[in-house]
Amino acid sequence: MNYKNQGLTVGELTIAVGMVILISLVWSNLASKENSKTSVSHSQSSTLLLTKSS
Repeated sequence: MNYKNQGLTVGELTIAVGMVILISLVWSNLASKENSKTSVSHSQSSTLLLTKSS
């Protein structure tokens, strides 16, 4: 029998889609942590400036 490999199997496609979803979840989690650190640092520095000027 002569088979032609013309695409992904169901298992390979499932693994590929799962990896894309996993990578996107990790990426968005890291991005949200960076945004929260930045906003906390901005609020602390603005509070410090307000207390110094008073």
